[in-house]
Amino acid sequence: MKTLGIVGARLNSSRLPRKQLLDLGGKPAIARIFERLERIPELTRIVLATTADDYNRPLVEWAEAAGKAVFAYEGDVNDLTARVDALVRREQPGIVAYFCGDSPLIEPETVSQLLRLLSASTDAHTVGLGAREGRPPIHEGIQLYGRPIWDWIAANSRSPAEKEHLGSAMRRYPHLRRTLWQDDPIYYACRHRISVDTVSDYEFMREVHARWYRDHPPETLVSLRWVVEQLTMDPALRALNAHVRQKGLTDHSGRFLLAADVTGEEGKRRLFRTVALARSLQDFYFAGVHLLLRGNPVALGIHGLIPHRWLAPGADFAAAITAERAAFAARWVAVDGVADSQAPNDATFIHRLPAAGALVGTNLDHIHGRLAESLARQLTES
Repeated sequence: MKTLGIVGARLNSSRLPRKQLLDLGGKPAIARIFERLERIPELTRIVLATTADDYNRPLVEWAEAAGKAVFAYEGDVNDLTARVDALVRREQPGIVAYFCGDSPLIEPETVSQLLRLLSASTDAHTVGLGAREGRPPIHEGIQLYGRPIWDWIAANSRSPAEKEHLGSAMRRYPHLRRTLWQDDPIYYACRHRISVDTVSDYEFMREVHARWYRDHPPETLVSLRWVVEQLTMDPALRALNAHVRQKGLTDHSGRFLLAADVTGEEGKRRLFRTVALARSLQDFYFAGVHLLLRGNPVALGIHGLIPHRWLAPGADFAAAITAERAAFAARWVAVDGVADSQAPNDATFIHRLPAAGALVGTNLDHIHGRLAESLARQLTES
């Protein structure tokens, strides 16, 4: 029976754009996913499924250069179900194996076991991983479907959420037969995020790969067993992204523009506050964040992964915020350090911002307090 492996990936992540091309131990994250899937003998073919817009062209170019099969969908970029189904109809597999393009630690042996179970079953629509003593396993990013249930999902995914979140319509199937399999107990030893959605997640994944390849040859795969052992022993490793919340089907997300004047000594503190607020909004409230920073550019380190633009000192903040808000389609704006600006154009504009739905402040010290909560409340009530 033909089993089609599909890696769904787009560079348009609201929280961490272009995350599939970020470096993990000397290779882009998408390459790490493919090298793990290529160790699964049950997969007849593996295809990268992205979209045909210009922004995702780098993914297509990576696949072509690396000799990987790629499918660029020309339909609705937000309809993941239709994108996968178009590829399924072209390839005509008996089993559809979908893998999230933000999960660089998919365990090949686990997938092999699940695919063998599904292939041997005479009545299961899908297979999954069962809990042990009420604890879920650490695995993420694996969805396996027999062709009949996949065809039903494709035909019955109606709402935007069902089209975006693959397989979510399956819960409405009247007589679903799902087989659950318990993996090795080591994978239930701790529950931790192993997908990459935010800068914090990338910090964790980058550290995992750096540690592994310091002591192992480059052709090896990072062992998920070893990752679990590291997490069990090292609280500092866990702390890198243990706080990040997983976005659920009913959770809202939104776009925030954070603008700050970062000139002078006080500007350094504003820069710290603004970056910290951006990270908080990403990690806790699923927010897409763009930074507009007025001052002389400085190195931001890993925080530079947050989309940002620098303005020259003394630049027209009013015009820049207006243009940036429109370009980024930001619903909320927070401004730090310019409410007391001496520039008349700035002062008049900043005074009017609250009426336009913005939050204005000269001190965002309580980033996990009232300001973040206020932003999040508006977000979740939208």
